[in-house]
Amino acid sequence: MTANNTAAACLRSVRERTHGYNYRDGTVSLRVKHAKYTVSMTKLTSFSPVFEDLFSMPKADQEPIELDHDVDEFESLLWYLHASHLEFANFMANPDPDMHLDCIANIGSMAHFYQCLAVTDWAISEILKLLSAFETGEMLAQMQRLLLFAHRCKDHAPQLLQEVRNLWCSSGWMVIAPSFCLQNVKMLDDNYLQARCYFNILEQTSAEIRNDNLLTALDRLRLNIGAINLRKYENIHCCNSTRGRAVGCSKVLALAQNYVAGHVR
Repeated sequence: MTANNTAAACLRSVRERTHGYNYRDGTVSLRVKHAKYTVSMTKLTSFSPVFEDLFSMPKADQEPIELDHDVDEFESLLWYLHASHLEFANFMANPDPDMHLDCIANIGSMAHFYQCLAVTDWAISEILKLLSAFETGEMLAQMQRLLLFAHRCKDHAPQLLQEVRNLWCSSGWMVIAPSFCLQNVKMLDDNYLQARCYFNILEQTSAEIRNDNLLTALDRLRLNIGAINLRKYENIHCCNSTRGRAVGCSKVLALAQNYVAGHVR
């Protein structure tokens, strides 16, 4: 079995395996969306004292305890808690960066939520290593997951957010489908990437903008204000060439913050 298949099997088996463990220290039943898990209390409380506080609450004996998490994220955490040393070594030896990014971002998100800084730091460190090998291609869903994780940890690791933003800005998606990217970054209220999307939309023809059904009335208002800012900047700095516009992009992005986060919101 290849390393890829071994790691994939480890990840796929988490739901079945959490039902089959022979725990000696007591278990707790948890429900996340449609999925139910029976997990060792000790594994959870040793991972984070937040679980200990959760289990000590008056309603904690009413099983299953409902947790409001993404199922994939929570199952990645359960795999991390239950994986043997060999399974974890096989996963880390897997050369597929996409599988690593998904799972490690999920583990890091849960670790950040449950205030386990050591695991959060590990996840951030691993993702920063893998970003250089990440192929954007058609992986917009993974880029969205990375951006979500980076925003959750932005106060703890601002460098991760900057690296993920750079990944977005260098992606072909931002050039060929900026309005589609805009819908994704809007959900996280990322003003920098919203501004970059608007800037790329303004690089399209008037007909393309006019016929773009993804743009809302508010988007079009922001684009009008952004176009005015862009023309003002170009007239002042005489940067009508492609290179000149690229050089002025950072300044235009700063101006764009006014119409993304300003009074037209």
